[in-house]
Amino acid sequence: MDLPSRLVVEAGRMTIEAVTYSLRQTVFGNLKTLVVRASQNHLDLTYDIEPDIPDQLIGDSLRLSQVITNLIGNAIATTWLGSRRTAINLNANVA
Repeated sequence: MDLPSRLVVEAGRMTIEAVTYSLRQTVFGNLKTLVVRASQNHLDLTYDIEPDIPDQLIGDSLRLSQVITNLIGNAIATTWLGSRRTAINLNANVA
């Protein structure tokens, strides 16, 4: 059976999409919107995605976008000089 197009997380009844999306495009699009805020705080905003991570993933790009915006947005808000680097890597440990 294929992955369902929607999953319901029981705790909060949150709907999570399970669709194919581009990881790199999603990350770049989100960080691009945060660059202006970073530059206002005199910050360099950089990111790195390991090359062995596939670009096409199945998941919820909207939820990923929210996580990126919240994490990096908070980092920008609490840093006034320097840089913030975002790294995405693969954890191959499977239980």
